[in-house]
Amino acid sequence: MDYSTLNHLVSQTLTKITAYGVFIITPVLLLLLINLKSIPLAWHMRLFYGYIRHYYLERDRPIPLSTPTNLTLFQPTIYTSSTPLMELDFNLHKSNATYFSDLDIARGHHLYCLFRLGFSRYNSDNAPTVSSPTSSQNSSASKTKSGRVHPALGGVTCTFKREIKPYQQYDIWTRVVSWDSKWLYLISHFVEKGAGTPIGYSDQPWRQQQLVKEKIPSVEKGGTDGKGKSGGKPVKQPKVYAFAVSKYAFKQGRLTVSPVTFLEACELLPKISSGEGGSADDLQLWETIEAKRKAGMGLCGNMAALEEGMGLFEEEEICFARY
Repeated sequence: MDYSTLNHLVSQTLTKITAYGVFIITPVLLLLLINLKSIPLAWHMRLFYGYIRHYYLERDRPIPLSTPTNLTLFQPTIYTSSTPLMELDFNLHKSNATYFSDLDIARGHHLYCLFRLGFSRYNSDNAPTVSSPTSSQNSSASKTKSGRVHPALGGVTCTFKREIKPYQQYDIWTRVVSWDSKWLYLISHFVEKGAGTPIGYSDQPWRQQQLVKEKIPSVEKGGTDGKGKSGGKPVKQPKVYAFAVSKYAFKQGRLTVSPVTFLEACELLPKISSGEGGSADDLQLWETIEAKRKAGMGLCGNMAALEEGMGLFEEEEICFARY
């Protein structure tokens, strides 16, 4: 076989490989393109984007002041997402399991945006010191620790109401609903995109109200057949696809920073919340915040009651099957 023949065979082989490669690589690239949200490491990149943006780039930006009629602490953040092909279940709806990965991103934006001053202060060189009782019941000693604080997810419960269709966009509204001596509770609603379009954003004053709001389907409330009218007219309601309640503890090493202490460091509570004296305006603000916190504790108390499930585990000598 001479050189020209060998060169011809190699050329033909490369041409076939290239042709086959185009037919194989093109669909693969297209599949990846329409599923960017679900490709490997995409979740990590989405999460780190919010963390870096709020914790490093915007960490020293002031928090908008609260008033009794405008409580910054309870204002929601809105995160927009959609449902790619790889998030669909057998019914061609958004799989229930994928709601939780979206919640990770939405809650991350909310926590590191709203609480950025608190994280900045606790993670600085002059971080506050937190003390926590030891687990021993026979000792009055306490443990103390200073340094970095991070949010630790302690639980989440999600209720599904409606299906989300393929490539449909939706908004996740996340807000603080209440807190107790250990846990801070967030509630997140998955709603149709554009639902309840705000007239402004406290932390983003440069955003303008949309001139044309997206149309929201009418939902009639009331009536014996599940449908009715309010004042003779249909009541417009945004579609709620699902909602989730999550609880977080703020950990400094193995110790827990109380929500009140941390929220004060975030400048979201008046100093009067920790027993310090304050002005009449601070007192009024604290009473308004406390009333809203107590209103949310009914829902959060139900979630806290789920801790009883720990005691329901029973070892059995005879089980049904193993897989």
